[in-house]
Amino acid sequence: MKLDLISYCVDENLASEWRLEGCRLGDINLIVGKNASGKTRILRSIELLASLLCGNTDLHPEKKRRDWTLTFDSDSENNQKIYKLITQDGKVFQEKYDVGNKNYCNRENLGEGKIWANKIGDHGDYIDFQVPTDELAALKKRDTIQHPFFEDIFEWSNSLISYQCGTDLGRNIINFPINQIKIDLTDTEQVVAIFKLGKKMTTNDRFIMNGVPLEYWSVIARKAGLAKLHNINNSREIFEDFKFTGLNNFDFFATDFYLEGFGEEEIKFIDL
Repeated sequence: MKLDLISYCVDENLASEWRLEGCRLGDINLIVGKNASGKTRILRSIELLASLLCGNTDLHPEKKRRDWTLTFDSDSENNQKIYKLITQDGKVFQEKYDVGNKNYCNRENLGEGKIWANKIGDHGDYIDFQVPTDELAALKKRDTIQHPFFEDIFEWSNSLISYQCGTDLGRNIINFPINQIKIDLTDTEQVVAIFKLGKKMTTNDRFIMNGVPLEYWSVIARKAGLAKLHNINNSREIFEDFKFTGLNNFDFFATDFYLEGFGEEEIKFIDL
């Protein structure tokens, strides 16, 4: 299952509102933005929801309202999956899961809802359910017989690995022979050892940006309370026009070309 689209909002309609728009992901994604534009916040929003869905994190009794909508496998109309979750004060306010044109789970803020059960009647049917308000139905109601549709979203969340650059990343074992290290891909303190198994990696941001084709870029344009991503899906003309500038990829970001492209050129007419 592949995550394609992310919609995320914190504290909607409040002064502290922060919203993410236009976040469409590809197979490879380079998220580019100025300091404090929201790069880390985007990744943490995905990591937090994945951690909730696989049971590694519990809902915290915070006052913030968080609203996620994740779309998976959007290239398949019959198999597109949309998971929506709204939390507030450490409780689930709304949770909904659709596959194709069919709703499989829908619950409100009291923990009550309806869920599709495969083994009810001759062809399956909806049944009432209730789970604690501080728990996710997608996790609490996992059942490969009655509710197997939750397995895909669990496997996605359980397989997500996030490496935080603010940690030691395992530099203390950089000189150890690789065959003496027990590698755990989920251990964020083994990043150095993991990379030693693969190709050499540069730490020069400009070099990385120049080396990654623009088709994989998502550039953050930050305004008050809003982080909007510009990528080839929603700004195709600008991305394709840039190849005519003769500049390198880093300049696409540094010159703000991703915002307006060439702009509107003034055309002057002269009477002869």
